[in-house]
Amino acid sequence: AHMESKGKDGCSDKCRKKQFRQIIKKIEKLKTNNPVILLGDFNVGGPVNENQQERHKNNPAKIPYKGNIGYEKMMTYMQNPIDVWLKSNPDKHSSQSYTYDCYQNRVTPKFCNDRYRIDFIFIPKSYRYQSENHIIEVEKSKIIRWKTNEGLDVSDHFGVEATLNIYEVVK
Repeated sequence: AHMESKGKDGCSDKCRKKQFRQIIKKIEKLKTNNPVILLGDFNVGGPVNENQQERHKNNPAKIPYKGNIGYEKMMTYMQNPIDVWLKSNPDKHSSQSYTYDCYQNRVTPKFCNDRYRIDFIFIPKSYRYQSENHIIEVEKSKIIRWKTNEGLDVSDHFGVEATLNIYEVVK
């Protein structure tokens, strides 16, 4: 999935909410007998580790996630799916968790100083969004910094990679 950003795309929080609802409707339509994994650039800020997530839950106004709002709404809509990065890297330092990072990525705007997570992999747990015919286990997840042959970053943000084990449930 790819949701638009507030910046150059001009997509408001309401716009991204609409896009996410479209994604959810597609999942509901196609989930039958298939394992469901939702991944992509959601252009919303999310927690960089479990410590930040817990502090945010206790005081969201004082400790907001960096980036566009929407992570909590996505988690609520999907009935608290597994955030693969957090599951694999609960204690990573924030500097190792950003997928949009103006300090390390040369494709970001010249005068940018933003750093946050906008790329996610989610595994729905709810029967509403996940087939009961499969079990999905998270083995590992990491930030991927794809480069061109010349050593340049390929995008203004990094990707997230995961190794998952998917088992068919025998009935």
